[in-house]
Amino acid sequence: MWSIGRLNGSALMECFSSLNIECSLHLTSLVFMQGRLFMSARIIGFHANLFGHKTKFFFLWEDIDDIQFETATLSSMGSPIIVMTLRKGRGMDARHGAKSQDAQGRLKFHFHSFVSFNVAQRTIMALWKARSLSPEQKVRIVEESESKSLQTEETGSFLGLEDVYMPEVYSSVLSLPVSLSLSLSLSLSFFPHILHIMECIYQHLTKRIILLSTSLQANFCVELFGGGELEYRVMQKAGCLNYSLTPWELDKDGIYVRQICYKFDKCVSRYRGEAVSTQQRSLLPDRNGWVIEEVLTLHGVPLGDHFNLHFRYQIEHAPSKGEACHIRVYFGIAWLKSTRHQKRISKNIHSNLQDRLKLMVGEVEKEFLTGK
Repeated sequence: MWSIGRLNGSALMECFSSLNIECSLHLTSLVFMQGRLFMSARIIGFHANLFGHKTKFFFLWEDIDDIQFETATLSSMGSPIIVMTLRKGRGMDARHGAKSQDAQGRLKFHFHSFVSFNVAQRTIMALWKARSLSPEQKVRIVEESESKSLQTEETGSFLGLEDVYMPEVYSSVLSLPVSLSLSLSLSLSFFPHILHIMECIYQHLTKRIILLSTSLQANFCVELFGGGELEYRVMQKAGCLNYSLTPWELDKDGIYVRQICYKFDKCVSRYRGEAVSTQQRSLLPDRNGWVIEEVLTLHGVPLGDHFNLHFRYQIEHAPSKGEACHIRVYFGIAWLKSTRHQKRISKNIHSNLQDRLKLMVGEVEKEFLTGK
């Protein structure tokens, strides 16, 4: 087994230049990581850059003991799953990407949310079954699979996954407090386990609290990301159909992670594609508000596999406005492949983003003022 440490980022990309497919790596029952699966005649590897944290690993085709296909589940956001089980003792350098380890000590890797599941399934099985063939025969399989995977007029070259430039694209001050759960976080900042329990209790009782006292309607600003009825109503009005999500799960050091999946209404996109995103929530450094970071991928739209969308929602108290909160939104596009349509795509996304953000924030404020 080759050591990952021997390959830098550019060498890793060159090694897997034959074929790459966008997908998600399932890490735990509720957490997955969006990235790209790279395949060559000898090696299969995964690379992701999520919120600035890079993850990469690879193993040989002959390291794989079995490949199974599982039906779609809620945790896989309605996408079929490819499960790769390695031979005992193989792929230990890649164990940080495994979802589980069976009773025999074999690592299991779960991949889903492919741009085209059929293409991914066909390519993976062909290369795995051909592990005993000559290198020339394997390369021919990769080339044939690559030609079948062309779903747009161009594929472009892989650009790498660097830090994304994210300027501020929206700013607004709302006449409502940031969050009641923020007060809990401030008073219990030195007791993370108690904080987690209290937040769970708070989320369970939120609806009853709002019904009992309008003075406690202080959760609306952050509730846009709370997973409750408010979020579903707002996102539906924003043109997000079949909106589904996983609960916030404590990842590490007070950072929570969840996944979201939805389809676009035809008024938003004539292609009616699908969006899959990972969100990360944490307190601001001064503990005066929240920051929600998001990495979103598009499926079923032209050139959707050429880029990812990155968002940063910053929600904090606005002291000069009394009981009010300041929302800032930062946005950037991470280009995974080159395309001559890059400027046009960027312009279209930015023009639609402003209207979408105004609609979402306006609906939150309207919900608060009407006391729903």
